Amino acid sequence: MNCGIYQICIGDYVYFGSSNNVDKRLRQHKQTLRDNKHKNPKMQSVYNKHKCFEGFMVEECNEDNRFDVEQIYIDTHWGLPELMNVSKDSRVPVWDEGLPDYMKESIRQAMIGKYHTEESKRKMSNAKKGKKKPVIQCPHCPMKGAAHVLKRYHFDNCKHK
Repeated sequence: MNCGIYQICIGDYVYFGSSNNVDKRLRQHKQTLRDNKHKNPKMQSVYNKHKCFEGFMVEECNEDNRFDVEQIYIDTHWGLPELMNVSKDSRVPVWDEGLPDYMKESIRQAMIGKYHTEESKRKMSNAKKGKKKPVIQCPHCPMKGAAHVLKRYHFDNCKHK
């Protein structure tokens, strides 16, 4: 196991991250990029364009200070167009479910007073019209219904199971 800071280069673009097992983490990045399922949309877009990937460790550190060291790399490169990190905070990726309260509050404040225009509402309504939810049948009984409901509750609790 090698704990440290790693850098990913895709073309002229760079990404900094940290892990307590850098080799494994780099393999995960590479695999999700190949599968077109990476959580970082900027990195996925750049990878789809260039189809190259180079990852390596830039600095070894211990598990206690790895986020602080990673933060130095992010701060040094923040604002450069070739940086693929989408979060300025090394401890909280943007896609994390557990956003800190101060971030939630700043998002909430930014959205106060913003409303959809009538045109946007019309477009959203038209996009939903005519679309039917897929109907499926339970594999245990003849019950049919919307897939999202049956899969979530009925399949596990079917009395004919």
